[in-house]
Amino acid sequence: MDQVLQNVPCALCCIDDVVIHSKDGEQHVKDVAKTLEALQEAGLTCHPGKCSFEVTTVAYLGFQVGEGGLSVQQAKVEVVDRLKAPYDRSTLRAQLGFLNYYRKFVPNFSKTAKPLNMLLREDTAWSWGREQEEAWQTLKEAVKTTPMLKLPDPEEPFLLYTDWSSSGMGAVLCQREKGTERVVAYASRSCRPAESNYSSYEGEGLAAVWAVELFRSYLQGRRFTLVTDHQPLLWLMRNQTLKGRNALWAMRFQEFDFEIKHRPGKTLQHVDGLSRQDKGEGEKRQPTAEISLAHMAVAVEKLSHELT
Repeated sequence: MDQVLQNVPCALCCIDDVVIHSKDGEQHVKDVAKTLEALQEAGLTCHPGKCSFEVTTVAYLGFQVGEGGLSVQQAKVEVVDRLKAPYDRSTLRAQLGFLNYYRKFVPNFSKTAKPLNMLLREDTAWSWGREQEEAWQTLKEAVKTTPMLKLPDPEEPFLLYTDWSSSGMGAVLCQREKGTERVVAYASRSCRPAESNYSSYEGEGLAAVWAVELFRSYLQGRRFTLVTDHQPLLWLMRNQTLKGRNALWAMRFQEFDFEIKHRPGKTLQHVDGLSRQDKGEGEKRQPTAEISLAHMAVAVEKLSHELT
């Protein structure tokens, strides 16, 4: 489908799901015609019952994209509501994978899901008890009642807040809208055993590197502001005699264009809570759903810019 619509920049596609974005109604008519012509030339047709025209909000890839922002599609909320408690490791892994797709909406996702993630370990016997049931219901409710997130605006700079504790790390990606900061995405993960022993300086450096790379598709090629409550992190970017992992982190920062701002921890409560998680074994991999969402944002932000 990408090849079919490669000369139609107004059309975004994922498999066979096509969205056409336009600046106004008159242009929309032309864009729809151009898209249909490209599909016709490829021998493809569209089902009339599955098409919508001249709308300002659309359901796309499991999300509701509109003028107000980005939210979980109502049909997916209903799916979450109907989910039954998993009965073995396989069904738990599948259902957590589904919920994980929406983790960018849920503060403290990794903390809430911790009792469930522990059951995925091969050395842990399957035992679904009160703790797991409470975590399961809390996670479902969190996804069902997610806040509306701001759609990324390619014309506005990003602010990335990060924080670290011995039990976990958190990040909040924001942009300003009419003078007010709005959240674009939340992220958090537990610390691995070795990471829990880092000094505060190294831990804050790790959190910054993790967050910047996690949101790479939003941040790369654009100037942004990294906000931290750990002032020595400023030193990391200026020191010329770094060694070991500190030197590696500094090198990984070089491909990004940003400035570091220090703010006291008491002003960063929205991200501080994401890092203050129950201590335990860290997640073995980064939230892949968040990474895929970040890649998707490159396309969605183009659509949102037209809708707003």
